[in-house]
Amino acid sequence: MNPKPPINISIAANIWAHAASPDKDPGCYAAADELPGDLRVDLLGTRDRRVLERMLTSKQFREYCYCRFFAPYGHEGTAYSRI
Repeated sequence: MNPKPPINISIAANIWAHAASPDKDPGCYAAADELPGDLRVDLLGTRDRRVLERMLTSKQFREYCYCRFFAPYGHEGTAYSRI
């Protein structure tokens, strides 16, 4: 039997590359604008509208409002709490 050939490719998991500058490290907050609104609210830990309008993109804010007021059933987290 022939031994396995050496592997000449490797893949790193959880790498986020910014399309505008793929050769540079985008930093730990690069994916923040891509998260769903309800998850971003849960990570921020607040439902204060002033904070959310400043920290979320308009798409994320719309997603949060939809999840909070129209589809809260069966979910948990800051976006869904009734307090």
